[in-house]
Amino acid sequence: SEAHQIASTPLPGDPGAAGLVPTGSQVAVLDRHGQVAVAADASGEIVIRGANIMHGYVWPPGLESPFVAGWLRTGDLGRLLPDGSFLITGRVKEMINVGGEKVSPFEVEAAMLSHPVVAEAAVFGIPDPVRDEQLGAVLVLRPGATLGDEEFRAYLGQRLAPVKVPRLFLRRADIPVADSGKIQRGSLAAVLAEELSAAEPTAESDGRAAPRTPAEAMVKGLWSLVLKREDIGVDNDFMTLGGDSMAAMALLSLVEDSLGVAITPAELFTDITTIEAMATAIAERKSSSTGGTGR
Repeated sequence: SEAHQIASTPLPGDPGAAGLVPTGSQVAVLDRHGQVAVAADASGEIVIRGANIMHGYVWPPGLESPFVAGWLRTGDLGRLLPDGSFLITGRVKEMINVGGEKVSPFEVEAAMLSHPVVAEAAVFGIPDPVRDEQLGAVLVLRPGATLGDEEFRAYLGQRLAPVKVPRLFLRRADIPVADSGKIQRGSLAAVLAEELSAAEPTAESDGRAAPRTPAEAMVKGLWSLVLKREDIGVDNDFMTLGGDSMAAMALLSLVEDSLGVAITPAELFTDITTIEAMATAIAERKSSSTGGTGR
């Protein structure tokens, strides 16, 4: 009702456009910097203007304006294509807030679906008291296939930023949908609450090992402070415990300030991923900086 028709799906035999823009309408995207962009491959919230666009809401009074610089915000996310069409990739309200980082479930799903044994995937937000939300995912694997969590995290880690790799994976025969047949990502955490609780790592299932040296105990204290949890084993992976880019920066700053050793974010997410590995790296670097004397 705000804009009438702004695009149409091509008929069979039409050129390979994703969304054909009618004559008289202009389509652009509002990028993450708040700027209206019209260049090919620009992505963000789809905005439109033209003779078919409303002038504003009559009721109720006092509503925030849906316009930016004369363009109507649609609430849809998309990408402009070189042929003048555009591809809708989701809705703004479906973005997941992971510690202040806005994550598009569709980007994560695309990476998961690129794995040869993943037939279907859905990503959703799990409420988290510290980081607003954590990422969860439902997977439907191809018949007879298996896929371990750590193997899949390593695969996704090569394609996504660390904050975009889900913390929990559920494997099901199907993905829950609403009566309309659509996936309701906003309610999946509630629908799957019992399964998520069972999938949450525990000390017994994860084989969490207690610190064996004073160095490991010290590092565990820093991890617990940053991650806001005590149930951490020295062999647990930082990302598996809910670590993200913001938590990583806080942890590495604490390590450098309190222990005098610099560790890079890349190392934390690839090589020095556990308390055990971090304690070892700290000891080695301290020994190297003092010429192996231990002073």
